[in-house]
Amino acid sequence: MPEYALPFLQNYTYDAEERERRLDLLKSFRPGYVSEELLHAVFYVDEETTREEEEQTEGWRRRGYYPWYQWMMKWGYPPGWIAGRGLAYPSWVA
Repeated sequence: MPEYALPFLQNYTYDAEERERRLDLLKSFRPGYVSEELLHAVFYVDEETTREEEEQTEGWRRRGYYPWYQWMMKWGYPPGWIAGRGLAYPSWVA
């Protein structure tokens, strides 16, 4: 691990309960597979969505093209994935 990263590790904590929670969460993931639940959330269409936006996102969904997925594969998980010290859950859970 690079020396410059060590001070930042003090901000993160894992106890046995958090470890179990994360391991249980990992069981729900299948690498490289985008679930229907996630697709519904990502391509959610509401009354403010224009027809052009709706057609574009439906086309992406049919072709299996997910712009956000390519960026996550390149850059890794979002910063909120890791819970800071004193936080009960990562920021994405709140």
